[in-house]
Amino acid sequence: MVSQQHSKPGSRTSTPMSPARFPLAVRRRNPRFFVFFLVTPPAFLAFVFFPAPLFRPAHAADLFGNLTQRLLQDGFSRDHVSAIFSPEPEPAYERVVLSLRTRESRLNYEQFLKPDAVEQAERFLREHRHLFKEVEERYGVDPYVVAGILLVETRCGEVTGRTPVLETFVTFALMEDPVHRNHVWERLPASDRRRLGRTAFEEKLKNRSRWAYGELYALLQWTQGEPDRTRGLRGSFMGAIGWPQFLPSSILHYGVDGDGDGRINLFEPADTLHSVGNYLKSFGWNRAQTRDDRTRVLLHYNRSRPYAATILDVADLLRKRTDLASASRP
Repeated sequence: MVSQQHSKPGSRTSTPMSPARFPLAVRRRNPRFFVFFLVTPPAFLAFVFFPAPLFRPAHAADLFGNLTQRLLQDGFSRDHVSAIFSPEPEPAYERVVLSLRTRESRLNYEQFLKPDAVEQAERFLREHRHLFKEVEERYGVDPYVVAGILLVETRCGEVTGRTPVLETFVTFALMEDPVHRNHVWERLPASDRRRLGRTAFEEKLKNRSRWAYGELYALLQWTQGEPDRTRGLRGSFMGAIGWPQFLPSSILHYGVDGDGDGRINLFEPADTLHSVGNYLKSFGWNRAQTRDDRTRVLLHYNRSRPYAATILDVADLLRKRTDLASASRP
């Protein structure tokens, strides 16, 4: 059962939690999506899935003390917090290191424009054509763009990530503490230390700590009363979840119970397609007449112009394939 802020069984809409109830970190700065697994070189993937051994700092006894206290102060019950942190997740310092080393210039979006990739999105469109039509009519969004997003994010649900989501947000939230930031600094290669500089490094991790706490708060709201589900969720190395790779705050704000079963499950087609449609509509897709307008909407999904351009190019290729298929019919 999802958080009480979500829709009731039979409804196709969600009632998002009021922004005023989110921690300040969520209201002020809330990057929503990350594309990583399919667009990152194999060497980096090996870094994620086969990290160096994780070591706890010397003050392990009160490792999560400040964090759990904040959660209690923000309204979560002691039983809920205790269940979430039993057993305690390991701080994944190497994941923070990796996040500082991944840059836009290394991402490969061209792979999604190849014929086999576009054909995969076309098959997904055909398989769920009734859902795509339903979403197009309800939200006024382009089904080809929705299919393009799902292709780039997770190969239409095939690669959703294997990284523990709770562990990710807890680790980044811990970066408010200079002791934890120093553990990351010591693991950075010398070349990255020189590139970043200590001052910029400190500020970046403080910002990510605020972001991560907001996402942790949203995660616990979304999975309220289901600690096993919270601990068991897997996603991208930055905590994005499901076929569309929504962060928890986006699930609370834009997630939709598309199949009316009383919960939002972004590993299912109906909830996924309705949620993406709702997201795009919320950021003005219906008013987006030109390619530049549509790019601006997609930049809310991922703050990368190459990403947005790829989505629109995939949509154009899908539309052409559909037109050609229609023209070839007797």
